[in-house]
Amino acid sequence: MIKYSSTRRIIRKLDSLYNQSAGYADTEIPIIYAKAAHLEFCGWIEESFDEIAHNCVRKRMPLLRQRKLITEKIAATHGFEYNSKARPLLIHSLGAVRFTEIESELAQDGSLDILKGMLGTLNSIRRVAAHSSLSGTTQTFPAPSITLSNFEKCLPLLNKLWNLVS
Repeated sequence: MIKYSSTRRIIRKLDSLYNQSAGYADTEIPIIYAKAAHLEFCGWIEESFDEIAHNCVRKRMPLLRQRKLITEKIAATHGFEYNSKARPLLIHSLGAVRFTEIESELAQDGSLDILKGMLGTLNSIRRVAAHSSLSGTTQTFPAPSITLSNFEKCLPLLNKLWNLVS
């Protein structure tokens, strides 16, 4: 099962701090909280895909030393864009045939399209957040409450994927 309670708690805390900072004279403070919440959520997504990749092979390769190739692939994968990052990682772990079957199962109820769309949108915002500073620019990021809502929408999709690869 994917670990999520710590990330949910942190995003909730950032949401509370964001709401408290609404009246501050320093207008960068709420942006900092929003940016931090988004980056925390995106970090959780990356870690979740790493854990799903491990889960793909855990039963057949119970020892960490047996999972060396998977560990190396995970270490070389930075980001969570579906087609160029997450999908190749999971194909490496499961094989193309099995992963195609899993994608078909996810597609039946629309989960695959929802996941792809969500990851694309989140990754675009993550790129801006991770590769820019606040200094001298006007930046906006989703409020932590929106990030929390996206987290709650993403969690069941990743749990479904987790269950399918088990």
